[in-house]
This record gives sequence, C-alpha cells and structure tokens, in this order.
Amino acid sequence: MIIALIGEDATHAALVDRWVRWTLGEAALETPADVWIHDSLAFLIEWAGAEDLGQHLPGVRYTRRGRTDDLPSGEVRIGGRPIKTRGFINGRSLAPEAGAWRRALLYVLAGVEQVDAVICARDTDGDPARLVGVRQAASLIDRPVLICAPHQDAEAWIILGMARHVDPDRRAAMARALGFDPIDAPERLTAQPNSAPTDAKRVLSQLRGGAAVSRAVPVAQLAALIDDCRPPADVVARVGPRCGLADFIEQVRARLLPLLRPAGHARR
Repeated sequence: MIIALIGEDATHAALVDRWVRWTLGEAALETPADVWIHDSLAFLIEWAGAEDLGQHLPGVRYTRRGRTDDLPSGEVRIGGRPIKTRGFINGRSLAPEAGAWRRALLYVLAGVEQVDAVICARDTDGDPARLVGVRQAASLIDRPVLICAPHQDAEAWIILGMARHVDPDRRAAMARALGFDPIDAPERLTAQPNSAPTDAKRVLSQLRGGAAVSRAVPVAQLAALIDDCRPPADVVARVGPRCGLADFIEQVRARLLPLLRPAGHARR
C-alpha cells in the first residue's frame, strides 16, 4: 500500500507513520483472517513524498504542504481525470487554505505513479474550521484521503503519553503554573504565540526536563520519543477524542485496513 503523506513538518510525518502502523497492527489482530497483516506490516506500507527523513526515520517520506514545484498553472491529470489547479472546487468558492491543499495534493499525485491513499496532516491551531479547506480540496481526489488533525498542536499527541516519564513533582508544578495538567488535557495547549506558557513545544521541552523554549524536537530524537511516549489504550480512549487522535485512529481503521485485504485492495 503506497500512501502519500502531506504535512507541515517532520513531527507530523513521524506521528502519522507510528500511529498508522500501531493502529493497523492492532486492528488486524481483531480478525483471524487479518492476522497476516499484523505479521507482515513492516513490508506492507510505503510512504511517498518529496522529503526523505533518512536514517532517523527510515522509509518515511512526506511532502511539505506548501511545496508545489513544477505544478502546471492550468490543469493536472490524475487517474486520467483533468483537475484544475486554480479556481472553484466543484462549483464552490474556496474555503481558507483550500487552494494550497489542492495544489499540494495535485503536486504529490502527479509525481507518484501509484498511490492508494493520501494523508493530509494539519494542526488545528485551536480552530477546527481550518480543516474545512483541507476537506474541500480532498473532495477532488478519487481515492481515500485521510485528515490527521492534532488539536491544537502535534506535540499534544506526544505529551499525551508522557505520564510515566515525568517526575510527579515537575508535573504537579507545571499543572499549578498552567492551571491544568498538560498530560491529562493536552488539547488545551496552544500553537501560537510561541511565547505563551501554554505553547505545546515549550511545555514538551519543560516536561522533558529542558528549558522553557518553543522548539521542535530534533528529527534525530523524534522516533524514539514518540515510541517511548505511546499512550496506553485507556488514555487514548479517554483523552484521544479531545485532541484529535481518536478521530485519526478511526479513519485509519475504516479506510486503510480494507485496502490491505486482498479482496478490497484495488491498486491505482
């Protein structure tokens, strides 16, 4: 299964890779006929994109949302269908960001011969309405498009699983300073401004014992950190609906798992 991944940065790419594999692996164990998927998952997924994360995340490739190099200004043919790169979408005016997502989707699909599904990753930044443009652009595509939408910021999905790694006294002190427990309510952490005490990147750095700075986790540390901070199932069930994780897990189960079953896997 070839999945094209479009996101904002390496954190999105790493989170999507891990949660897709974790979710498919667990879902496959629920049905005897799907157990082979769990056992073979390492060989069943190929990521397509313009950015290669190399030795730090082997095999993970993604395309930055704003990248539209060499995309014609008129129309692009995807699966034999001509799709305009500008103007209305299905007769409707463009929602915010719909144009940028359309161009990113067309850039990716025009550059990869075979794609079974696409995942678009975009933080809500506290405003779920930002996803309207993603969905509008996705309506043009003739294959599954999943939307990965951490609320409010991607780092919230890492913080969700940090309970066993954080000194209880530090956690309590941060909860007092913020007015809420960031591990129990990561959806209350913010993406902007970076100087805010609630900035998710800043809080993640502090929880890890570092300085109060808003800085993305280095790519070299991402995979190990995400693996170490995988939250237990009860935490995902309780907090996942609030931070966007539960919705993404459901999309993966409903839209990607069927593509791996022999009867339902129609390669394009």
